[in-house]
Order: sequence, then C-alpha cells, then structure tokens
Amino acid sequence: DMFNKKVINFIKRGKVKKIIFTGMGSCYTAAIGISKYLSKKLISINRSDIKVDAITASEGSCFYLSDNMQDTILFIMAQSGTTIDTNTFALMAKKRGAYTIAIVNKKQGDITYIVDKSIYMGNGRDIEISVPSTKTYTCHLIIGFIVTEKIISILKNNIKQINFFKICKYIVSSNSVSDFFKKFDIDLKLNELRKKLFNYRNWIVVYDDSENFFSAEELRIKLSE
Repeated sequence: DMFNKKVINFIKRGKVKKIIFTGMGSCYTAAIGISKYLSKKLISINRSDIKVDAITASEGSCFYLSDNMQDTILFIMAQSGTTIDTNTFALMAKKRGAYTIAIVNKKQGDITYIVDKSIYMGNGRDIEISVPSTKTYTCHLIIGFIVTEKIISILKNNIKQINFFKICKYIVSSNSVSDFFKKFDIDLKLNELRKKLFNYRNWIVVYDDSENFFSAEELRIKLSE
C-alpha cells in the first residue's frame, strides 16, 4: 500500500523523473541519507534517468517548484508534522501534481492532512522533545531504506518481491552497528569523547563527501541543541 496503482504504473513506465526527500533539522539529515542510498541503488540498475534530491523544505518552496510536477514523488520526513516550512513545500508541490508521501512519527500531525499518503512510524513517544529526535531520525533512515528497496523492486518488475523482503529483513536485523562498536572498543572511546565535547560550547564539525557524511551533519545538530 506504499504507492497507489497510478504511481506504480508511472514508475514502471518511466514517467517518474524526480524523487525528492525533504524535511528540516534531523528530518533533513535523514533525507540526505536516504537520497544517497536510493541514488546508489538506481545507479546499480542503470537508471540514471531518475534524479534524486534531498532538499531543505525552506528552500524547496522557493527554488524547487515547477508548474507541472506530475513526474515527481515527494517524500516528506516529519516528526510532529507541524513544521510550517515543510508543510508549505508539501502543499505547494501537491497542488502542482507531485505525489506526496509523509514518513511521520506523530499520528494525525498536520502534514498527514496535506499529503496523499502517510507512513506512520509511532516510534517511542508520539512527540520527542527537542530538535535532534534520535529515535525518529533512526527510524526515518530505516523506513527510507525500505522505501528505496520498494522503488527498486517496482523498477525491476520483481512481482514476487522475494529479494525485497530479504533485503528489508537484513536492514532491520543487521548487527553492523553493534559489531562496529565491538571491533573498535567504541565504548571506551565514546567516554573519552564525551568528556572532551562538554568542555566546550563551540564546535567545528568537518566532513567529506562520502556516503555517510550526513552523520556528521546530524552530530552538528545534536551538539548545537
């Protein structure tokens, strides 16, 4: 039920030319991570004809609208669903024909009344306090990776979707994070890092253009909060 029949046919027939992920704050850094994952997957199946972008919602409504957006799927990453910048972009894009999907944590948040479809996470409390909502951020990434696999499955016309479910199971049950912690004795290093971080009020976060650079962006938000 992630996409209706019309959108599925649009994807299969190559009518979808743009897939945009948007949000603000931690929702935006999750959008970056998902867009990188989807871009890599599309390249792997030689579908460079579909443009994937992560856009801050405040910029989206100013610079990324066109008169006809029927070739666009817009994913809105939201926590409470009440951010005005995000909701404005979603509403304006939908009016221009974009298919809009909210991946949202709060049930019946304002965004759910705007978009065509809502995927409700319900991760922990309905509303996490403060901007760097870690549980929502992590869940956004996982749901976004699963959404990506669904899109790839449609493009490959994988009717039985066996591979889709296998990959989703791997994404959800992967021990890569805990294995990483064990391998590098991260607990000890984190304790040392924590002492250093809280000695200062100002930080500079440096990152490169690697696939997971958005993690540094998220760290910057958490430090500022």
